[in-house]
Amino acid sequence: GRTLAMLAGLVGSQMQLYGERRRAEKAGARMASLVDTGLSLSRELRLDDLLARIVEAAREVVGARYAALGVLDADRTGLAEFVTAGLDEAEREAIGDLPRGRGLLGALIRDARPLRLERISDDPRSVGFPPNHPPMTSFLGVPVGFRGQVYGNLYLTDKLGGPFTAEDEQIALTLASQAAVAVENVRRLEAERRRADELESVQEVARAVLTTLDLDALLPLVARRGRRLTGAETVGVAVGDGDALVFRYAHGVDALTLEGTRVPPEMAAVGSALGRSLGAAAVEACPLELDDQVVGALVAVGSRPFDDDGRRLLATFSSHVALAIANARAVEAKLRQVEEDARREAAAV
Repeated sequence: GRTLAMLAGLVGSQMQLYGERRRAEKAGARMASLVDTGLSLSRELRLDDLLARIVEAAREVVGARYAALGVLDADRTGLAEFVTAGLDEAEREAIGDLPRGRGLLGALIRDARPLRLERISDDPRSVGFPPNHPPMTSFLGVPVGFRGQVYGNLYLTDKLGGPFTAEDEQIALTLASQAAVAVENVRRLEAERRRADELESVQEVARAVLTTLDLDALLPLVARRGRRLTGAETVGVAVGDGDALVFRYAHGVDALTLEGTRVPPEMAAVGSALGRSLGAAAVEACPLELDDQVVGALVAVGSRPFDDDGRRLLATFSSHVALAIANARAVEAKLRQVEEDARREAAAV
């Protein structure tokens, strides 16, 4: 009996050691995966690619069926972007519009602290799922921030093999910190690229203004450059025609619709008119002014509001276009004067 008891104790000890060793190996593998993930995130150079890599890495490292990253909007009250992992294209399309920050997602926006739930439905702040959304049970959400600046939140649902643990939460927080540093670096790199591209574009437009009097050659350049740098769906240039402005050239999604469109000369009226006719969420209109008179407008149309850099760029381009119009009009007036003088001289002979 004592021998069996000793054997049982020995087997139990060995099993306990084996279990502890397995847990240590698993923890070591997860930490190694975290290190590899941090290194891979640091190599991403484009923000869209980085966000997709973050959610996929979180899903794999934590062991969740689904993962998502919500990026805060400029007001920090909702979500501007929502990147998912674990859903295929058909499932995403069936769900429809991506969330903007209600329910538990909104709770994390207002209170940027980790949130771990065994069942999503148990939290009174949960508002349920839209039609065609796959069922989800367990939930883990952590903020993604760097140096006191919160960029968004990382969400994980349906832990494989059981509810999310305190260890999962710590791993998610570590991954979120790595992601925040990577996001900050990529945003800084993209800002530098944008500034370089903006400087090149402004110089190109300025050179064109000084070397050509042909508005039909200049306006396409302004529209193309303006659209690329502001992220607009369409950029158009309107010039005065009687008591209205007429779009002479446009580039982008609604270019064919915009060209030839007549709008009032007031900038607020331009924005409201195009917002209705194009169904645009955002319209930014910059006046082309000569001697305190509006002679046209440079207009950007987009699916979301334009940032300060975009508005500043449009204002810079509009001043160049206004100068080009002034130059073209001055040369046209001079040619008319030369032709009139020639007719007078011919009549005098």
